[in-house]
Amino acid sequence: MCGISGIVGPDCPSSLIEKMVAVQHHRGPDSSGTYISPSKNCALGHNRLRIIDLSEAGAQPMADESGKLRITFNGEIYNYIELKEKIGFYNYKSKTDTEVILAAYRKWGASCIDHMIGMFSFAIWDEEKQELFCARDRLGIKPFHYTIQKGVFYFGSEIKSLLAAGIAAKPDWTTWNTYLVHGIYDHDENTFFEGVKTLPPGHFLVLKNGAVKISQYWNLPELVKEPLNLSLDESAEKFRALMMDSVRLRLRSDVPLGVNLSGGLDSSSLLAFVDAQNKAPSDLNYFTYAFDDPAYDETDFADQVPKTKKWHKHIARLSPDQLWNDLDSMMLHQEAPYGGTGTIAYYNLHRLIKSKNVTVVLEGQGVDELLAGYEYYRKPASAGTYQDGTSFLKNECLDKSITAVAPVFAKPFASELSNRLYRDIRHTKLPRVLRMNDRLSMAFSRELREPFLDHRVVEFCFRLPDEFKLDKDRNKILLRHAMRNSLPDPVRLTGKRAVVTPQREWIRGPLRQKIFDVISSQKFREYGVFDVAEVKKSFEAFCNGHGDNAFFIWQWINFDSWSKTFAAGSKKLPRQDAA
Repeated sequence: MCGISGIVGPDCPSSLIEKMVAVQHHRGPDSSGTYISPSKNCALGHNRLRIIDLSEAGAQPMADESGKLRITFNGEIYNYIELKEKIGFYNYKSKTDTEVILAAYRKWGASCIDHMIGMFSFAIWDEEKQELFCARDRLGIKPFHYTIQKGVFYFGSEIKSLLAAGIAAKPDWTTWNTYLVHGIYDHDENTFFEGVKTLPPGHFLVLKNGAVKISQYWNLPELVKEPLNLSLDESAEKFRALMMDSVRLRLRSDVPLGVNLSGGLDSSSLLAFVDAQNKAPSDLNYFTYAFDDPAYDETDFADQVPKTKKWHKHIARLSPDQLWNDLDSMMLHQEAPYGGTGTIAYYNLHRLIKSKNVTVVLEGQGVDELLAGYEYYRKPASAGTYQDGTSFLKNECLDKSITAVAPVFAKPFASELSNRLYRDIRHTKLPRVLRMNDRLSMAFSRELREPFLDHRVVEFCFRLPDEFKLDKDRNKILLRHAMRNSLPDPVRLTGKRAVVTPQREWIRGPLRQKIFDVISSQKFREYGVFDVAEVKKSFEAFCNGHGDNAFFIWQWINFDSWSKTFAAGSKKLPRQDAA
């Protein structure tokens, strides 16, 4: 788990790659390194967070045994031990998964990624071919950003690394307008920065002679065409077997690890899967965030899960003052809008995890998108409906120049539910959550692992019928059935809570004046993005009890915070096209 960066172009200056590495120090504080190719056409940078093989043999950018290939890698290849057996003889100099990628690339070329189970983004420079090969994992758990400026290719784990190399921080108004008008973001390859792209999940990129070619290597709809003819009992047993193996692989670590619990069925199931592992450490930690208000406290769920190992419970409580104090540091790391109170509470949780010297944590992300966990899956599709079924936009608060055509997403499945799940996994819900979680965990140099997002589990769930996911009374039917002998019914059968944070109460109470000060500021008016009179009117109505979903208020906060963080030198953000 690390930070990667690079430049490909004539006469790559070492000073620039060093700046790119320096700004990503938080992603890999254990060591850093740079590489300038003999041709001076490639510069690679790396920030290392030591997880597998803590010795100096794991330093990057790493060369293969021939010295012709050089890699910078972020992530984990969980099945690296099994891959060694498939690859055959290779003169390894370390015990890292990084070196296994090099060996696999030498053996299989671009198709090496088909053999990998893991989360990853990496770049391999071939000095002999003068070619750069870059790849991102199937679900997009690890980030890969790039831009081309004056014929030079720049890439990095975070956009800050590109800015450190001299790329201008200009807003991409198409992306901003889509977010402000439709509430949709992280849905395509564009970012909130003009000219900066993200390599799509399940794709690889080849750069040669200044030309970029991007190819898809993982196409979920194509891979799950054939439905499974299994009973619910058979499906539950297969799901359990896949999850046990997924967790087994993700417990590989040379540093302390734990589990993040968000409360409820998903993370309680994960805790049970970890506890059932024979090779799991006997002494483990679990972490959860909470609030002082007992109405939003879910810390007791884990207490109800039967355990065989010694688990230590840690709770991070967020206050309104801490939330407000974290706004700008969150934006510096996120580089894009984020979700609000729950996201900052999760950020604060990783601050606690770091203080306990636990480097790797597993979490239960992905179940809702695989097994229809959100309330809106029960209702007809609506562009203005949030995942809990509530309305979340206030377009009357936008300046009339802010317009955007709603994105249209492919519907490759015969099942409407499968299409909606696929949309959320590939374009809407999951991409932004994975981006948020990567940034907030790496802000504290912690590694997040996502066992439910093992691609084998994802493919399996998409081959199951709708009725194993959702019926008129329940959701996540498969998981509930799979855990029938592992979790007590109060946990296994609990419904998903629509509201899990005191965001509404805090906005109407301790945060009210702070937010009012933002929307009343001269700078907020000068953005030219909002109808300030309508903003104040809608804010006053919300604070007086009208409506429950504060997403539109976080749109204001996010835009203001991004502007202050990345465009502070401009009195008014440059708008090349108001439409």
